[in-house]
Amino acid sequence: MQLEGARVLVTGASRGLGAAVARDVARRGALVVLVARSRSELEIVAAEVGGTAVVADLTDPAQLHGLIARCEDAAGPIDVLVNNAGVLEVGPLAAATAASVHRQVALDLEAPIELTRQVLPGMLARGRGHVVMVSSVQGVTTTPGCAVYGATKAAMTHLTAILRLELRHTPVGTTVVAPGPVDTDMWSELGDAPYLRSYFRRLRRLGMIDHTDVDELARAVGDAIEAGRRHVRRPRRAALLHWLEEAPRRAVELALLGVHLPHPTASGTEPAP
Repeated sequence: MQLEGARVLVTGASRGLGAAVARDVARRGALVVLVARSRSELEIVAAEVGGTAVVADLTDPAQLHGLIARCEDAAGPIDVLVNNAGVLEVGPLAAATAASVHRQVALDLEAPIELTRQVLPGMLARGRGHVVMVSSVQGVTTTPGCAVYGATKAAMTHLTAILRLELRHTPVGTTVVAPGPVDTDMWSELGDAPYLRSYFRRLRRLGMIDHTDVDELARAVGDAIEAGRRHVRRPRRAALLHWLEEAPRRAVELALLGVHLPHPTASGTEPAP
């Protein structure tokens, strides 16, 4: 779908990839709604792109509840949702606290599912829309110390594949973004984590780490939305990993060709609580 004139909601938009995506879609003529927890950083990016800043802690169920409606009241109907917000806390699962596990699952998985649930009925009713899920190469590789993060990212990728089946005969598209290391604070902190120093030292010696420029990745996301592409994968050398993971999903899609699935807005669909 064309981004010029579209309303794009980006979570985690105060810095990193979220801020870069906000800047890229604004350059394409989109009206941007920026969501993040940090007011000061968020308002700086919002002023830069001429967007609407909505401060919200997505790990707080009370703030997450009805968030799409509040954003649409402030800026109008959302055409594109970019589920970008995420947190990574490094360390072995045996040493993790319950609070750390809850925080990562709430932000990295529960919030994207809930925001997508909130936004889809309006998109379907208006006959246009696109949902972007920012996953990670961590969803297909195994990095010690990233058990919870990796699990949520694998779930995000699988969730998007299921959504694609549910939305097959509708005008709403999906894109899953699965990058490796990106030049952002999150990846810098990951590489500097004492627990992972020897791990990354080995990967560097093997030539298996290839960082992606955050602005280049943001442009790829914008291109994918406009072209209706289902995947954005960086670095390109990791594509084989994703293809191997995707093969069973594609096999199911082929097996279901010609099978009628009820339209998501058909009567009998359980309403939102």
